[in-house]
Amino acid sequence: MEVLGYKKINYSQLQDVLDKKRKEKDLHEIALAANIEVKSVGTIRNCFNKSEQTVSDEVFTKLFNELGIDGIVLWSNGERNYLIKK
Repeated sequence: MEVLGYKKINYSQLQDVLDKKRKEKDLHEIALAANIEVKSVGTIRNCFNKSEQTVSDEVFTKLFNELGIDGIVLWSNGERNYLIKK
């Protein structure tokens, strides 16, 4: 699957991007939770789960926006795909 202007990455690569952007922005978990309007800091911690996505696509993409990542979570043929702007 291809989406014009985006490249498909795997979950591990996405976690690398998330970690990098989080360090650049220097945002504490509490600030991230408040900014994306989730009730628990644990939800933010789950966003950075290295082995699998344990939060909803909605929360995940809100985190993308907060960190300045132009990314998409797209389902195709029952499989979750991660795409980021080239």
